[in-house]
Amino acid sequence: MKKVLIVEDDEYIQRTYQIRLQDKIKVLSAYSLEEGRQLFSEHHDLDAIVMDACVDNIRTVDSDILVKEFRKSFFGPMIAASGVPEFGDFLVEAGCDFKSPKGDVSKKLLEILGEN
Repeated sequence: MKKVLIVEDDEYIQRTYQIRLQDKIKVLSAYSLEEGRQLFSEHHDLDAIVMDACVDNIRTVDSDILVKEFRKSFFGPMIAASGVPEFGDFLVEAGCDFKSPKGDVSKKLLEILGEN
């Protein structure tokens, strides 16, 4: 089963991803940037990463630093997930391959990972 790290601070959104992806993709949920860093360092077999734009600060894009850190050693697909298109653009500039509204992330992951 493919494994995905999702860095998203909203518990409801994380739960939605888990429900939509169950039995298809193993989801590792990080609710803060530090938790994302920790899970990334513990799991070297990730197939994709999903990054919320604003994790520790709900009004400012703050996950671009983590995207850049991950890109140093992770070369798989990364999705910028945001309700604000400009924030997604910012994360694509930082190193994400795709951007997606949060409501479409599960579908996008399944498409990218060939798990339709």
